[in-house]
Amino acid sequence: MKSPKDLCHPMKPDKKLIDWDGVIYMTQQPLFSPRPAPAKLFTPGSQSYQLYERLLAGEVTNSEIVRQMNIFNSTGRISDIRAKLKPYLMDIEASRINKGLFSYRLKG
Repeated sequence: MKSPKDLCHPMKPDKKLIDWDGVIYMTQQPLFSPRPAPAKLFTPGSQSYQLYERLLAGEVTNSEIVRQMNIFNSTGRISDIRAKLKPYLMDIEASRINKGLFSYRLKG
């Protein structure tokens, strides 16, 4: 059997590690990794990019998204951002303020 040194590179922790007894051990990303930059997830200037950038600055309401940012499909953009954030163990938390008014913030 090959040694673990032969099966993985020490500078590539995302690769599989196999112990001497043949058991496969997987490495994982740190629990507190920094939030990804908007340009890493979205095309700069796109609505999703702008909204994610705004969420990084703090809480935002659906009213602000529509009236100040001129993004009329706010729920669609929130869904797009949620899908992109899922691999980073992040989400967007929605809270109802009153009928028809929601607040969104990054979680994780």
